Amino acid sequence: MVTTRDRADKASIQTLKYFHVKDSNGIITDRTRSIIRLIVSFGVPQKSVFTVLHGILTSHGITVIGSFDTHSVRRIVLEGGVLATCQLGQELHDTPTATVAGDGTTYKNVNLESAFVTLKTSITSEQDAQANRQSHQTRALPLLAATSHTSAAQLAGWDTRIQNIIAIWNACPISDGQPLSLADILGKLKGMLSDHANDQKSLCAMFAEWKRRVDREERGKAALELMSGAEIIDAYMPFVSEAIAEAGGYDAWENMPEAEKKASLAEIYKQTVHALGEERFQQLPDEVKWFVDLFLWGGCGMHKAMNAEVREVLLILL
Repeated sequence: MVTTRDRADKASIQTLKYFHVKDSNGIITDRTRSIIRLIVSFGVPQKSVFTVLHGILTSHGITVIGSFDTHSVRRIVLEGGVLATCQLGQELHDTPTATVAGDGTTYKNVNLESAFVTLKTSITSEQDAQANRQSHQTRALPLLAATSHTSAAQLAGWDTRIQNIIAIWNACPISDGQPLSLADILGKLKGMLSDHANDQKSLCAMFAEWKRRVDREERGKAALELMSGAEIIDAYMPFVSEAIAEAGGYDAWENMPEAEKKASLAEIYKQTVHALGEERFQQLPDEVKWFVDLFLWGGCGMHKAMNAEVREVLLILL
């Protein structure tokens, strides 16, 4: 007598004999996409992915039904990058704090900058997520080519990475109702790890100042939204008067080229927002102010240790 379980086992065995690259609508399945990204991660050239996949499965007696080309592999790899960024966006949204790290090198006269973020998350496994168990994880951010290795160029790279996370997460369907902003992410970042070079000390100082500026701007914008028309005029007037005086008087201000006037108005808005934000910030308790601006730096002393060893060797030889 054939039982229901026997039929299920037979169907399972039958399924193992065939691997369907695409579903009934001709779309590459999620399982196939995951396998493609896994094969590429092992360093297999994109043009050889299908050959490798086909060879592995047929060698185990599994018939491959369907195929895909190199263009599909490229798109699927890009999809993986978008999915990883969405995951990081969710982790940054959920974590209370995080730290960053980075390093740089030169390859064929091109400056390459790596970046990482360490945060506490439950997105490590399905079991951890269900049990709400959290652990510290380090996520790799995009490796970027920079025009130089200056602190300013490195900070611009961080801005590019963070803005990319914000753009992708806010466009992701699962982010509905919980968007991220630059102030949100920078407010969560509380420290940086790098090597002990002077450019890294400068980068950390610039990063901390960037955090402070964005925080004050966000507080200033929030304050403006709660102010009446008369209060807004009073807040703007000191900076408007200063701009008019710098232009040489009201007539000179009115006769300024349109582009210069727009730039001056933008600067007035920025100064007003920052002043309001600083005023709101100073109203906070001291312990809150300390935590808002907290940004620690850890510098690896490896290079200094190496320099010390080289010096000792030279002293011995000489």
